[in-house]
Amino acid sequence: RVRGALRASTVAQRAKLSPRAQAVVKARICSLRGGMRVLVSALVERIDSARNASLCIGAAVDRLDFDADSQSTVLVKLCSGEQIVADHVVVAIPPRELAAILPHTVARDALAQMRYADVACVSLLSDTQLVPSEKQGFGILASRNGFDDPLVLGIIFDSCIFERTDDDNSRNEWRAVTVMMGG
Repeated sequence: RVRGALRASTVAQRAKLSPRAQAVVKARICSLRGGMRVLVSALVERIDSARNASLCIGAAVDRLDFDADSQSTVLVKLCSGEQIVADHVVVAIPPRELAAILPHTVARDALAQMRYADVACVSLLSDTQLVPSEKQGFGILASRNGFDDPLVLGIIFDSCIFERTDDDNSRNEWRAVTVMMGG
């Protein structure tokens, strides 16, 4: 145990999670039956059913300001002219784009200078074995000199680490890998 840090299993026990939830917290990698859309749908449903909560997706934002009286209230000014007062805002845009809609602050300046690399994931599905049996495992992490294509960062052997979750028995022999590219 590293000083000042808690292991995932300790956090799960202290939070009094169900045994199934504790297993997920302890897992190094997990998947959702039905894919990530299951998580997104559950979050949307939870927010929509909560009192005093609303979800605004895909709205073009012109500016984010903070209420001078209450440093915790966010004023969201949409490009349509509508204004929304919020306690919490989730921003899912690159740092430089966020900097462009914030008031001039130290945080804005830091966001504007942040550098990052785009990463894309491409999933491949085949009816032939994509990973040789002697190479079964989690996947590979590519070094810059390891591939002919310098944009490949790594490959996850999905079929080796996740059990089949679909009910289509005719596709049991399909194999999947995910290639991460970018940088």
